[in-house]
Amino acid sequence: MGPVGNSPALTEEEFTMLVDPKTGRRRRNKVDPEESYEERTLLYGECDLDLAPGNLDFQRWVQTWEIGGVDDTYEKESVHRVHEVLPEVKEKCNMDIQRLDDSKVFVAGITTSLITDLNFRVGNPKSAEEDDHIGATTLRLKNVGIRNGKVTFKYIGKSGVEHKRITDDPRTVMAVQHLRKGKKKEDYLLKYAGKGDQYYRISDEDIRDYLLEFDITPKDIRTHNANQRFIEKWNESGSTSDSTKAAAAELQHTPSVCRRNYIDDLLLSDLRKVEKGGG
Repeated sequence: MGPVGNSPALTEEEFTMLVDPKTGRRRRNKVDPEESYEERTLLYGECDLDLAPGNLDFQRWVQTWEIGGVDDTYEKESVHRVHEVLPEVKEKCNMDIQRLDDSKVFVAGITTSLITDLNFRVGNPKSAEEDDHIGATTLRLKNVGIRNGKVTFKYIGKSGVEHKRITDDPRTVMAVQHLRKGKKKEDYLLKYAGKGDQYYRISDEDIRDYLLEFDITPKDIRTHNANQRFIEKWNESGSTSDSTKAAAAELQHTPSVCRRNYIDDLLLSDLRKVEKGGG
């Protein structure tokens, strides 16, 4: 993770402190929104960023991260990195989906597309086997239906929440039709042909590897999409509560989980001030 724009690079010691040794994941930034509120207000003014409902521009908000210092939460960093490369990620997915074969590249492409476009969790076999919590990589044939040119995904996700995703995207319909061939109800949908005519389920690690060249993770993509939806709803409603619910619906999480793990802390704090007439 290197510097972006004028943001200072982290020392090795500082970077080590950001990583939870138990999970290997970055820790959540512990930010006191009040400490840098005045600095952020000046920054927004310099960037011509208007937080008022109907005026908050998502792309301009993302770009304030480059100026650095006063709003560098992990969520904001994730959003910024994804925003820069998402068009390239989608282009790569489109090219690989066009292969329409049994290759690992094809299956990785359609799996990643489910994450970028439909906000699937990447999933892992432990959650699928122990708790029956399904993500993109652990979808089974029984979770998928095709009718009238649309694909419907029905499954139980994290925290036991029932999910239903519907898309009429032609490339997704075509890819799922191909992937369904020869499979039984309990078979994994997203499998690729390996050595010796053996078929293997695409894994969460495979998808992380697929995204490695872009320096983003599946969680980063969902964080980007959640904050984008949050701002869209803010512009419509002027309500942080409604905006959090809209972002949660996009991820199919509860509002509390979405607020705690996806929505940028400082953005939420600043918009609450605007909401109360203090911004």
